[in-house]
Amino acid sequence: MERLEARAARLRARLDRCTVAGLALLALGGLLLAALLLAAAAARRRARAARRTGGTYGSVRLRLRRVSAEGTRALLESQLSPPPQPPEGPGS
Repeated sequence: MERLEARAARLRARLDRCTVAGLALLALGGLLLAALLLAAAAARRRARAARRTGGTYGSVRLRLRRVSAEGTRALLESQLSPPPQPPEGPGS
């Protein structure tokens, strides 16, 4: 009778270890699946944003526009002219 009880105790211990190992593998599989789904969702979001915005870098649009000759001249003048000086007041 004691031999039968000892064998049953060993069997229960082995089943307990297998159950714990199975639950651990199930939890690791769930974590892996969650990480893969998160990565796929992030990749989809990046691809959708890249398709929608076209030529942007962050929040700055990098699209070139045609500028007329007057616009080019005004742009060059604004870049070449010295910055405006602050007005001198009576306290200076």
